[in-house]
Amino acid sequence: MRTIFFLLLILLGISVIGKGQQNTLPYGNFEAAGKYYNIRGIKMYCEVYGSGKPLLMIHGNGGSISSFKNNIGYFAGKYMVIALDSRSQGKSFDPADSLSFEMMADDEAALLDAMHIDSAYVLGWSDGGINALLLAMRHPAKVIKLASTGANLWPDSTAIIPSCGWVIKAL
Repeated sequence: MRTIFFLLLILLGISVIGKGQQNTLPYGNFEAAGKYYNIRGIKMYCEVYGSGKPLLMIHGNGGSISSFKNNIGYFAGKYMVIALDSRSQGKSFDPADSLSFEMMADDEAALLDAMHIDSAYVLGWSDGGINALLLAMRHPAKVIKLASTGANLWPDSTAIIPSCGWVIKAL
C-alpha cells in the first residue's frame, strides 16, 4: 500500500524525498553514476542509483533524467533506479532523423538486455508513459509492474480532432 501511495505522489508530480535524503546530486549530469550504452545504432545515456530490484524511469518528450530529480533519491533507497535519456533527448545521441514511440520502447528493452536485467519495474511520465505502455505491450517479459501517467493510449492520428484542428498530445 505504501508503494502505491508513493507512486501516486510521483504520478501527480509531487516531489518525494525520503527521510534523511537530500536532492543534492546533479541527476542527469552525474558522471559517477552515468554510462553510455550502444543500443540499436544509437549512443544511449543512463544513470544508475541505489540497489535492489530494478526500476526503469522514463521521462517525457524533450526531457531528460533531470525530469526525475525530485524522485530519484527516494526510490534509490529501495530500488536500483535506472534513469535514462531517451533516443535523441538529453545526452543520448541518434544520428538518424526518424523517431517513434515504438523505436524508443525497443531501445528500453535493449538497454535492459545490455545491462543484463531480465525485467524491471517501469515508471513513465507523459511521452515516457507512452514508451512504458509500449514497452509492456512489445516486450511483456521485461516489465514486472508498470506505472504510467499522462500517456495517450493511441498516440497516432486518432488523437486529432479534425473539426477544430486541435491535436491532443500527451503533455
